[in-house]
This record gives sequence, structure tokens and C-alpha cells, in this order.
Amino acid sequence: MEEIDFSRVSWMGTEVRTDPSYYWHNRRRNGFPKWLVVQRTLKGAGFFEDADGRKLVPRGHVMLFTFDEDSTYGYPEEATEPYELVYLLIMPSRCVRLFFDAVRSEFGSVVRMRERGEAGTLLDEILERKKEGALGDDREASALLVRLFDAIYREQAVGSAEEDPIAKGHDIIQSKYASPISLKALASKCGVSREHFIRGFRKRYGTSPAVMVRNLRLQHARQALGFSRMSVEQISRDCGFTNTNSFCRAFRREFGCSPLEERAGKRRPVTPRGRRRFGVVNR
Repeated sequence: MEEIDFSRVSWMGTEVRTDPSYYWHNRRRNGFPKWLVVQRTLKGAGFFEDADGRKLVPRGHVMLFTFDEDSTYGYPEEATEPYELVYLLIMPSRCVRLFFDAVRSEFGSVVRMRERGEAGTLLDEILERKKEGALGDDREASALLVRLFDAIYREQAVGSAEEDPIAKGHDIIQSKYASPISLKALASKCGVSREHFIRGFRKRYGTSPAVMVRNLRLQHARQALGFSRMSVEQISRDCGFTNTNSFCRAFRREFGCSPLEERAGKRRPVTPRGRRRFGVVNR
């Protein structure tokens, strides 16, 4: 795409989604090359998934992505309430793209946005002015967008310094569950002992870090069985399992069938022991 001097806010909108048919793969969205998207959750939660794994996007968070990348997003299969969202489509200048990329490079594609914080207030202003046709010219829009992404960056930087170690560890698990995870190393990264981290994690989230990692891996594997033609062995590796046999045993305990039976649609009712514990984190 030809580089432009100033950014343009091309579109904005609000939507309410209620089922998993709301699903997009960004590589398959033709006609919008290089556009940037800011999508904020107003109620419920969406999900975003890329090479770093799958992450829920609850209220108080935004997902940042482009229409030319290998990522997906939509309504989570495990969700039980409507997902209300507002989005902003941006045709970026080089300057705005640099700020956008800096946020994602440092903090990932799913970031916090407080309702009454600087970034949240700026996004509300841009959305309202776009809606009313009062955004001004591209130069003014570019200035607002630079301020927006700078404010998003600073909010994450401050939040990372102030966040509690249990929440920090939870965020790492949510984004890195497919990678090898050592609880001792994870607790050390969060600044606490392994024992303190496990106790605090179980008290807050109702499950242990190890069980949450396993459940996230299994849920991701279940989705991959439905949406891809990869072999069971490849899926198990991609989801963080080092042994296919142990993956198949864990899958059967969780969902009541083997991975191949799941793919063939022969899943049996899940026993109480196998029910999953997923949820949106309330901060």
C-alpha cells in the first residue's frame, strides 16, 4: 500500500454479538490491506488469537490488529453473555504505525484500557467526533491517533509496574500457555516464591496454575481439531504437549472422547470431573 502523509479514520461502529458465528481470520479479509484496528470491549468478552496463543478480551481491554496478519478473533465458544464492542478502522501514516507497532511489540495485541483513563477518553473522543463528522482533516486525525497510541503505551507501562504478581502471572499464562512453563521461573518473574504464587493463584482463580495451563491447551486443541486439518500429533505439539499419548489421555478425561472422535463429531457428554473452568478475569 502506498505510504500516506497523514492517517485517516476510515470507519467506526458498534456491534453486539451473541454466538461463535462471529469469527474472523484476518488473512482472509480482502480489500483492507494494512489497515489498523482498535476494538474495545464494552460488555462481555471477545477473544483474540495469534502465534502467541489465545487470549480473552474482557471489558476494560482492547485488541489491536491489522487485516493482513495471521490472527483470528471473535465470540468465544465458552462465553455465556453477549459481546458488545466498538471498533475503529485506521488507514495509518508511517508515524501512527510506529506508535501502534510499539504498543504491540512491548505489550501484545490485547491491552488494558481504563474507562476514564487518558487512552479511553481519547478513544471516546475520536469515536464521537467521527460519528458526528467533526473529526477535522487528516492532519488533525493523525495528531489524535498519535496521542491515543502514546496514551495506550503509557497506561500499559504504568500498569505493568503497579500490577500485583498474581495478576501478572495469570496474564503470562493466558498469553504463553503453549510454551513450556516452569512454575518456579514464572513465580520468580512475578517477584514471589513458587509456594506464594500457587496459593494466591488458587485463591483468586479457583484453580491451580498447572490446571489452568492444561485447560487452555486442551481448549485450544479442541478448536484446532474443528477448524484445521493438522494431524493430532501436530496439534498436540502446537498446544504445548510434549507427548501425544499424554495429550490424548488428557483430552479424553476433559471432553469424554478422543481427539479423533472429537473431530468426527462423536463427542460424548462430559462428566463433572471433566468440566472446564474458564472465565473472564475481573480486575
